[in-house]
Amino acid sequence: MTVTVLPYSEIVWPDAWSTARLTATRVKGIPAIGRGLNLICGMGKQMPLDDVKGDVVLPRPRLLEQPDPDEARAWFVDVQLEDYVVHGNALHLVTARDSFGWPLAAAWVPAAWTTVTKMPDGRLDYWCAGVHLNTSDVVHVKRGADPLYPWRGIGLVEQYVSSLGLLLDQQTYQGNVLKGSAVPSVVIITPNEDPSQPEIDKAKLAWKEKYGPGPVREPAILPAGTTVTPLAWSPADSQLNELTKLGLTGAANMMNLDGYWLGASTGGYSYKTPAPMYLNLLRQTVSPILEDFEGVWSSRWLPRGHRLRFSRTAVLSDDMQTMVAWVSMAVEKKLITQSEGRVLLGLGSEVPDELKPKPVPVQLGGANDGAAGGAAAANQEGTAA
Repeated sequence: MTVTVLPYSEIVWPDAWSTARLTATRVKGIPAIGRGLNLICGMGKQMPLDDVKGDVVLPRPRLLEQPDPDEARAWFVDVQLEDYVVHGNALHLVTARDSFGWPLAAAWVPAAWTTVTKMPDGRLDYWCAGVHLNTSDVVHVKRGADPLYPWRGIGLVEQYVSSLGLLLDQQTYQGNVLKGSAVPSVVIITPNEDPSQPEIDKAKLAWKEKYGPGPVREPAILPAGTTVTPLAWSPADSQLNELTKLGLTGAANMMNLDGYWLGASTGGYSYKTPAPMYLNLLRQTVSPILEDFEGVWSSRWLPRGHRLRFSRTAVLSDDMQTMVAWVSMAVEKKLITQSEGRVLLGLGSEVPDELKPKPVPVQLGGANDGAAGGAAAANQEGTAA
């Protein structure tokens, strides 16, 4: 099978060459980048997809419940968000439509297998693993735009190719230091000025057998004049910890995240509750990404006037005590109904009978009506007088 690869889309196809220095697979293998991707995609995949018309949330169609009939909705959203961040292009193919032409099902198209070309007549041509796709069935969400080829987006790998390469080089160097460049733990100077090699080897083997397996507290009895000096890494290798910390900050900046989320040194987060922190993460990092998906998917999935929306409430819930407090206040101020408040708390919308207002007994109702009528008559008499 022949795969068409355009000269400028090498980064869109980062996994096509296993020997390439910088591939999407290697980039996702950097712990800080993997953590950031899991954080962003994890928030998005937890949000249900709503069909909204005006300010009314409509019953959710099957397409929003499970876009790909063979896969879970969370998985479908996860791979779309990951392709968007890493490759800059998130694509899927509409595989079924209703009688009006609106999508009923979709299938993920991996960005790493896809190229896109703009034809002389302005039409876009999509190829996936050598298979030509019907452009009208391709739904393409772009991360920004390539200045030279604006019909394709630019992903994290392409945008920060030099910085990510530095992180990979640092990771490789650390591995080499730990495997082959680490210094011995101790140096032992014997009182014998001219020991033979067999004696040295025998002494080293005896030392390793006694003290090498792990941390032990055995007493060491050595000949007079023997000196044991512990050794440490060289000053240059000791700076690896500092480089690692700087790498965490760099990875956070690349992904538009606060360093706190990737373990970088930050201040001011010690006493924050989860809700404000997740709200900041949502506004700063995740929402701008979701806006791109909402705009494209709304126009390609739903009729005019409808908008697809990721339900952000699902990831903004604080602890139960705080949630109950503000939901109760909202119900009391008549901002939401009791049923809506129960849904926000993760309960069923049906209000149990024991929680519904009790009807007023007929006897009390009649007495109250009589008292009210008497008071009204008295008021009328006073006015006439």
